[in-house]
Amino acid sequence: MGMRFSFVISSGEDARDVDAVHTLAKNKWGVKRLRARVANRQNRCMDERVEQGFNPYYRVRRFDDEAKLPALTEAECWERLGEAEVARLAVVDDGGADIFPVNVLVREGVVYFRSAPGGKIVDLTAHPGVAVEVDGRHATGWWSVVVRGAARRLNDDEEIEAVGIAALPTLAPTNKWNYFAITPTAVTGVHFDTAPS
Repeated sequence: MGMRFSFVISSGEDARDVDAVHTLAKNKWGVKRLRARVANRQNRCMDERVEQGFNPYYRVRRFDDEAKLPALTEAECWERLGEAEVARLAVVDDGGADIFPVNVLVREGVVYFRSAPGGKIVDLTAHPGVAVEVDGRHATGWWSVVVRGAARRLNDDEEIEAVGIAALPTLAPTNKWNYFAITPTAVTGVHFDTAPS
């Protein structure tokens, strides 16, 4: 039984390999040598592309302008943030990233939340850079809003009273007397329709 090989000649100097294919394919050791030769050729080609700036691990799908997810306006982002009761707070410490559900309150372009004592408080003190995400459904799909900024612990009783964070209801039945404000550096949001099944 014969064996058929399909391959691409990438340069003129590889043309001599064509005559060797039938000879190499006559026995199993020849097939192994042929496969090794093809693999070596592919590796050489990849090395050349990497030297030219190609990243073989970069496989992000590229969308044209029409296919990009529709963005929410900043006003729409704040509207959805103001309606949200629970958000996801992303923090980073020396061990990596972590995420927590928190109840949030929005006042005049600032996001407030309260928290019980614990590691989360220590993380925010050492690494104040955070992100808050809220999402939900609309009539035909989903939306998501992300706020990036710096968390600041509130120590002024007058400020705590003025924004009303102390009265914010929480889902967990723990005492949450640590209050924080997140001053945004970026507010972004998208909405998209659910793909048909």
